[in-house]
Amino acid sequence: MFLQSPVVTTQSQATPQEMNVMIVSRTRMKNHICVGAVSRCGRTVRLLNEQGYNQPTDTSLQIGQFYDITYTERSNKLAPHTEDILVHSFAHRGQARSARAILFSHVKNNRVRIFKDPLDQLFDGCLQLTDTSPASCYMSQATGTSSFSTVFWQPDRDLHHQKNFTHDYYIYDNRIKIKFIGFQFPLASLTSQHIVRLSLARWWSADELEEKRCYLQLSGWY
Repeated sequence: MFLQSPVVTTQSQATPQEMNVMIVSRTRMKNHICVGAVSRCGRTVRLLNEQGYNQPTDTSLQIGQFYDITYTERSNKLAPHTEDILVHSFAHRGQARSARAILFSHVKNNRVRIFKDPLDQLFDGCLQLTDTSPASCYMSQATGTSSFSTVFWQPDRDLHHQKNFTHDYYIYDNRIKIKFIGFQFPLASLTSQHIVRLSLARWWSADELEEKRCYLQLSGWY
């Protein structure tokens, strides 16, 4: 089943708002670090700087830290990356003993959802497979996009670590590879006992003649 979602064009708000967040992910990018967080009310956000860029490689933001932030919504968001916000200030408010415990408290209070579905049912069922072996998952505008780009997931099948030259992957169902782009030391396997954070990379294509795609990646686990 494919669901077509429109471009999200939220207008930037002139007056910054306030939010308390816990950092839940740090993912590697070429020259930056993508930092994800969950608010006290359970909203998932991506913390960009005031200019709309990801955080620098020397950012002090770490998983499990609490911050009070002031922010504005990013204007002209393009689905599925609807979590983007522009952060104007950070005030450190402590460190969680267990990010996993905080996430489960949000789940208990119906603020955060942890998916337990098969991989092909995540992201509104919009994931497609490449024709490679093992295959990679991606999303394209031609087949439909979800309205969000991150999920928390308890895998319905074990994920097994595999290293390919300089990249780390987790293999699902012996046929699908998910690139690991976090900073944790890779575990041999991730099971249903783990909470896995999956995300979709920014729209990208190898050249102008190919369609742009958002590829599935694994940010980390709790």
